[in-house]
Amino acid sequence: MRIQPLLAALLLASGGPSLFAQDRLPVDWDQKVLAVVKDPERARKVSEAGRQSEVGRQQAIAAVRKAREKLGEVFLSRTSEAVDRQISLSTFRDDRRNAAFLWIDPIYGVGNLVTKKEWRAIWPEGFFAFPPPAPSAAGEIHAMLPSVVSDPARQRQAMDVTASLVKAAETNEASRMRETSRLQKLLEEGSIPRDECIGEMDKLEQAQAKTDDELIRGSIRLQKILTPDEWATMVRGLKAQAR
Repeated sequence: MRIQPLLAALLLASGGPSLFAQDRLPVDWDQKVLAVVKDPERARKVSEAGRQSEVGRQQAIAAVRKAREKLGEVFLSRTSEAVDRQISLSTFRDDRRNAAFLWIDPIYGVGNLVTKKEWRAIWPEGFFAFPPPAPSAAGEIHAMLPSVVSDPARQRQAMDVTASLVKAAETNEASRMRETSRLQKLLEEGSIPRDECIGEMDKLEQAQAKTDDELIRGSIRLQKILTPDEWATMVRGLKAQAR
């Protein structure tokens, strides 16, 4: 399942790293487990633990969605100050990291019940793949600015800002891809200690955090360049594209 950007992680390299895999359990999960784990009682426990991990993943998705909505309210408000954005962003990162454990901990519950060989056999191929990034909202804003800002001088200023945001988003995505590929490989191997998994998730957050300050500064600069009407037009355009 792909998590859609909720309007405004927006100026903030929308999408961002997702700390849990994208696929649901297969519909034949119980049969697949029983075919691999020959002891019926242990197979039952493995099946139950797997279902708990799916519940946790869905809860994590809902938690991140809610956190992004709160973040969006701050970032799309033209009256938000830099400190408001920084506090909202820090809260979002904490919420996103906490949500990841709703999925990771039940996954480890499965790992405690199976051998390494069984672990590799019960999960479908690609199960631990992470979601692709959402398109950068910074790029969408950059493309729409000529139709939003008619004054040539202010239009150039605004487009310079969004061009830097697009570059920051691209840099962040390159880091995200490196870290998620490492985490995916470790999960697929089935031998990753929980502390090491936490360390890899922290690296994902650090990869995002490197661009956060620039993105916050850029959003404040854009806020100062656009008039209230232009800002409102930009927001309407983003909402229309998100439908």
